Amino acid sequence: MHKRPKRLLHCCDSVHVMLQVVETEANREALRKELANAQRKYAELEDEVRVREKDVTMALEDARRSEHKLHDDRRNLEIVLENANADIQVRAGCILLVSRSVGCQWARVKLQKCVESDVVQQTGQGLKFLPHIKTMGVMLVCRSLN
Repeated sequence: MHKRPKRLLHCCDSVHVMLQVVETEANREALRKELANAQRKYAELEDEVRVREKDVTMALEDARRSEHKLHDDRRNLEIVLENANADIQVRAGCILLVSRSVGCQWARVKLQKCVESDVVQQTGQGLKFLPHIKTMGVMLVCRSLN
């Protein structure tokens, strides 16, 4: 066996090494592509997270504004309720005064009829003195009601 076979063997080894280099380069290139895809996917996910974070922040701010508005609305309704209660108390006082006034008027009318009938029965000219008697009777009735 001569040197030639050694050379062939050496040549085969070189081819084998070259094939391994080519295969390694191909694997390396595939890994580079895979890494680039992973980095691109990571960047997309980071962008998506930023967008979601921004959306959540905006929703939180909207919720805070809504809560503040609802708090203001509740306070305004409390004020309206307080004013309505005060108005009811004023109206109740007015109703009480009107009912007292109606009672005084009813007593005045009743007294007036009594006085008229007494004056007419006692004197034939009772109608002539009636205005003075009416005034005195109303004053007495109103004083007695207070």
